[in-house]
Amino acid sequence: MKKLTKDYTVEVDNVDKDTWHDLLLNFDDGVYVQTWSYGAIRWGEKNLSHLILKKDGKVVAIAQARIVKLPILRDGIAYIPSGPIWKIHGEEENLENLRYIIRALREEYVIRRGLALRILPKEIEGEDDNISKIFKGEGFSWKQSQFLTILMDLSPSLEELRKNLRKSWKRSLKDAEQERLELVESSGDELNEIALRMHKEMVDRKKYVEFVDADEMVSINKDLPEALKLRIMIAKYENEPVAALGWFTHGTTGLGLISGTGNKALKLKVSFLLWWRMIEYYKKNGFSRFDFGGINPEKNPGGYFFKSGLAGKSGREVRYLGQFDACENYMSFITFKIGDLLRLNYRKTKERLLLPRVPRNRDPESRAIGIYNTR
Repeated sequence: MKKLTKDYTVEVDNVDKDTWHDLLLNFDDGVYVQTWSYGAIRWGEKNLSHLILKKDGKVVAIAQARIVKLPILRDGIAYIPSGPIWKIHGEEENLENLRYIIRALREEYVIRRGLALRILPKEIEGEDDNISKIFKGEGFSWKQSQFLTILMDLSPSLEELRKNLRKSWKRSLKDAEQERLELVESSGDELNEIALRMHKEMVDRKKYVEFVDADEMVSINKDLPEALKLRIMIAKYENEPVAALGWFTHGTTGLGLISGTGNKALKLKVSFLLWWRMIEYYKKNGFSRFDFGGINPEKNPGGYFFKSGLAGKSGREVRYLGQFDACENYMSFITFKIGDLLRLNYRKTKERLLLPRVPRNRDPESRAIGIYNTR
């Protein structure tokens, strides 16, 4: 344990998986990407680092980092997506807790370990300018996010939310509700394989670009404790599974994470019904808003049409707060830049090879769903 100030102390890599997940449940901004299971399965457990900030002995903020180091050398990168986590459940937001965990992260990974540190907070640009000021005051540079999304306000009644749907979306939902569809919902592992099969069937049919492996997502979900598992809904038609949707159930902002439609689902417009049922779940369980996980009107007009139609008058297009970088080690800085360039070229190459095979203006929901980019 390291003393940061009179009141604040820091612990690094002094926690196990179960304890980490228990801590995550104490925060309203606890997200899927910050679960131990996600980090261990996607990045490798040996590449994880966990920092805990305490005030007067109470945990007030946490962050899980992915560490990428050059062989033999100490140079490398610490990467924190959708963090740090600092909004304690049932308490007012305390910006001092955020300030001190940002300071602790910089001292641990930039000063002590000599790494380049990148933080991609899940905050929204323009909602609280103090957050950016805190990052910059702690020595971080800022770059505007390229990721746009839609936030859907869930405070209106279900009747109002439905009334606010785009007219064509509302009509498709009504058509789906008149079909003989059976919906099965669970957080248990028994629906994982069905959801995976539905997703793969959709990818085989649509040939669209994926950057997160569906098998990994199912493995992550199986490894999570019950309180953090995805809620999965399967739609059956004539006793045959035709579509699936899975969403994260913790926190105050909803997010869909895995989805798939079988070959019969598009004619039945099943996706419209599943997504609406997900919104109903979030509304009934006290969530304040829903994050559509990214939009790209130019590259994915069909997905944009589907998502904006569901959000309707209850949604607004926003930009994530952006990326904050800090580095004082020249070799780590060079590693950082090379990694950025390689990642960008990989994404562009993959999109160039696969996107031309996708019908750009057909099946509005076909690329609105899938494995979501969790940044």
